[in-house]
Amino acid sequence: MKKELTRLNVKELAVLYCKEIERGRFGEKRLYTDKDFNACLDTQYKRRKFCEWCEYFSVILDNLFEFGTAYGEYMEAVNAVIGYLRLLESYQQEEAHLNAIYEQLKALRSDEALPVYGENAQSIYRATAIEAMRKVVKNSTFALAEAKIGEDGYIVVDCSPLFSLIDKDIKHLTRRLRSLKSIIIGVEAWAELNNCKEFIPTAVQEYIEKAKSDLSLTIAPLYSRKELHRREQEGVKIMPTERKCAVFPYYEEIEHDARVADSWTQMLQDSYAERLNKVRIFLREQFG
Repeated sequence: MKKELTRLNVKELAVLYCKEIERGRFGEKRLYTDKDFNACLDTQYKRRKFCEWCEYFSVILDNLFEFGTAYGEYMEAVNAVIGYLRLLESYQQEEAHLNAIYEQLKALRSDEALPVYGENAQSIYRATAIEAMRKVVKNSTFALAEAKIGEDGYIVVDCSPLFSLIDKDIKHLTRRLRSLKSIIIGVEAWAELNNCKEFIPTAVQEYIEKAKSDLSLTIAPLYSRKELHRREQEGVKIMPTERKCAVFPYYEEIEHDARVADSWTQMLQDSYAERLNKVRIFLREQFG
């Protein structure tokens, strides 16, 4: 018997055992064997309680496919939106870059052109350079966007087609997040009801943590609705362009489907009761 195991109560032993099961599932070497755990379960009461606790872990594993499918659909929608936002970000950077060049051309000086053009050399040189730049911009191709020259001479990358696609995909992303959140609410309610949060498998815990995180921050805070709302609460004045760009939804603002959440809580509860009945029958047959 491993001495460190003897310091644990039955629930702690069960939690550690489930973690060991996970290590094995992931191809890692287990730190403790089944024999180590069995040596600590020296009474019928301890064996029964140990098995009862472990069944909470098994119930979630039984439904891991459905949970993973909902998470996968959500992440697929996330990645689609992030792809478009990265494209939008690159266009906004390109627009800023082109206008920086335009600013430099407006202030351009050329002493070399003076002997050719006389006193108007600088203005003619600037106009020629600026016109050349405008031709290049007009002939440039942007996927889902169009470069235009504004009345003030500055370049504008019109991303209206791209924004339309983003808006469509954001609606789909919101639906996927709502579905996933409804399941998460149901799982968390079940775990709280049974005081078994520690038995939620690591993979599911990671799914939940990622669903609750602000994934738009992987690009820029500009696209985060959560960040926008935080700034609003702090009294920061929000510009119209900032509000337009803050499209990425976040976990807390999404209203879950109570019926789906309740059905998951009940389904997990029923599944546990069914498994528990089988375990008790097995224990009676093995140990009396």
